[in-house]
Amino acid sequence: MSCRWISGAGDPRTKLHLVMGKSDTGNASQYNQQSVVIVPADAPGVKVIRPLTVFGYDDAPEGHCEIIYDNVRVPLANLVLGWGKGFEVRARPLYFTHLLTDFTGRSYKVALGT
Repeated sequence: MSCRWISGAGDPRTKLHLVMGKSDTGNASQYNQQSVVIVPADAPGVKVIRPLTVFGYDDAPEGHCEIIYDNVRVPLANLVLGWGKGFEVRARPLYFTHLLTDFTGRSYKVALGT
């Protein structure tokens, strides 16, 4: 899976990616077909391909990047809120701050990916 426009992915302080992907194509509701997963930035198979420009501006190396997730595996515990809750998670950005602080015990800069 290739993701583009991942905010902050080039920043060396970014330790986690929140990746939203299609998880249930058979669900009748298109809003319940996506899930969000926490992926460590250094997980095997996570490859930062290149920095990208945004509206013609170059904010490399800290800015937006193209990333390929090649057969990346994470524990089921890294699923945020449950299967099919991706849009619900994305609608509550402040929830991430509290979740990641409690989940890890320390603060992390997070890259959001869709």
